[in-house]
Amino acid sequence: MSRNITGVASQTVTGASATNLITAGAAHKLVAGDRVRFSALTGGTGLSINTNYFVIASGLTATVLKVSATLGGAEIDFTTDVTAGTMLTNIVTTEFGNSFRVGTQVQLKAIAGGTGLANSTPYFVISIAGQDFRLSATKGGIPVWFTTTLTGGNIRRVLLAGPGVMSHH
Repeated sequence: MSRNITGVASQTVTGASATNLITAGAAHKLVAGDRVRFSALTGGTGLSINTNYFVIASGLTATVLKVSATLGGAEIDFTTDVTAGTMLTNIVTTEFGNSFRVGTQVQLKAIAGGTGLANSTPYFVISIAGQDFRLSATKGGIPVWFTTTLTGGNIRRVLLAGPGVMSHH
């Protein structure tokens, strides 16, 4: 069965160096352990653009987060406020929820936007929070970083029908 999808590539952010809290302009939909990266930063000495970071549980709310250089590691102590920035989140959302599990292989069809994603390419679900999930090119791998909003498309589970043969549902 195919499901309609949309996706958010990035969020605008600011950050307070006194607390190491990064605040997104809207709900970020991230959970502890998710990877993020910054594509632009003004301020935020101690943070780098195009570097993978991990969301940590400390301080995590719907719009606020802290990051670590390693999974489960200590928060990054940035020494100047982030006055403007862009954080890549790469969250894909299904229209009516989904039955995917971490590790499910899927394919996208008829996508609009989502530069960096490709139709008919196999991806793996790497994290799930309700209707929201992230994709990787490899099972358990890092997120596929798409750079524009995914305005529409379809996703479906890929079932292996035999050695090297894929079936779509």
